[in-house]
Amino acid sequence: PILPPVTVPMTIPFNYDVANRICSQLEVNKDPADFIINPHLSIVQSACDKFCEDTANISTCPKYVLAGALKLWLIRLAAPVLPSSLYHPIVRQIEDGRVSPQSAVKLSVLLQSIPAMNLAVLERIIRMCSTISAGSLRASSSLSEQFAMLLLRPPNVSANVVIAVHHQKMIVQFL
Repeated sequence: PILPPVTVPMTIPFNYDVANRICSQLEVNKDPADFIINPHLSIVQSACDKFCEDTANISTCPKYVLAGALKLWLIRLAAPVLPSSLYHPIVRQIEDGRVSPQSAVKLSVLLQSIPAMNLAVLERIIRMCSTISAGSLRASSSLSEQFAMLLLRPPNVSANVVIAVHHQKMIVQFL
């Protein structure tokens, strides 16, 4: 049978400070598998609501629910962390599956043009992924795949749409 569509609110009720605390909790566990498990949306939404009321709940929440809440927060942002207008200029810096030294400089310049809060979110997510992957190429690849479409997506594409994430994954791995 076909399941009815899930109706979900278009905003996530917590802010960067809560997202930062979630990242910190996930860094303690250091398990990339937490990002692969997708808990039921109602569990994640309930956890998000509780985080607004009392951030102490973050430390007692299962890590896979925290990971789901963080991803849901990124999905529900009004715009991706890296503005869609930068999608094509950023993706053009990938050559034959690599980022050249010249492209790295261009990427650095492009990143300087994004709003300060977006940059703070990007840096926090990248730092969390780096801490969790701890030099493991497999973990790094898995985490970059999990966050690629949440951080960088083409213009006019919603985060709810599943598309190939090859370029986005490479950019997140590079960052």
